[in-house]
Amino acid sequence: MLTLVCRWILPVAFAILANLFNTQAFAQVTLALESLPNGPEELTSLVRRAQVTFVEGTTLLDSSVPADREQLNQLPSELLDSLRPQRSDAKNNSQTPDRRTRSGLAAITAYRIEFRFSRQRHWDWDTASREMTIHMKARLRGWQPIHTIWFRQSPEIETFWENRLVRHELDHVQLSNDESMRKRFASLLQEGNRQVYQLAPNQVPSDQLADELTDRWIHQQFGEIVKLINIRYRELDRITFHGTQALPEDSSLSDLLRPNR
Repeated sequence: MLTLVCRWILPVAFAILANLFNTQAFAQVTLALESLPNGPEELTSLVRRAQVTFVEGTTLLDSSVPADREQLNQLPSELLDSLRPQRSDAKNNSQTPDRRTRSGLAAITAYRIEFRFSRQRHWDWDTASREMTIHMKARLRGWQPIHTIWFRQSPEIETFWENRLVRHELDHVQLSNDESMRKRFASLLQEGNRQVYQLAPNQVPSDQLADELTDRWIHQQFGEIVKLINIRYRELDRITFHGTQALPEDSSLSDLLRPNR
């Protein structure tokens, strides 16, 4: 039984819109937790468990420079789209940066999930039909969502934990850190599956191929979990208008996000 580590990096980002932002770009800096005031235990505990990093600003990158272009390609599409007018304004007003009244991103929550699993499988081969049948299952050995919350401009430190923007992004974190997602994934893996593969003439049945196909199935199951998380992310933004309104009491997300209300 082999235990494997999978670092599944998700370019998933959701944003809240702001009407004002500074057209001058700032270098990205991390907001150290030690610099923040003591917050409510339920929020600081969530930050620790979900491995949340707060960052502010972004580097103004030049797409004509190969190294910068590579970094630009790694940015979430929402952030990249927001930077385009910012980059144009910075170029045209480099001597006198000011505040503009145009829509732009105020914050993004992005996450990735790292998980470990041990794989179990056995396979049969039908020479006449060239069908490889694999009985597969796995055991989830580790699961860790990791989050980054990006702010265009840092919220006021003194009222950080009461800030509407901070609370909205931490609601996103709570959705992707929900324990039910891990349990659902673990259950799918433990339940297992039986898959029949029609091999091409140039394919040879082997333990290596069985392992590869089993891993593909595992990642397909993980993809279903990601879809559920993303549905919840979009629903949260829809019903709160990207955090500009309170979470409705009759929302399907209320029991998860506000269990003590």
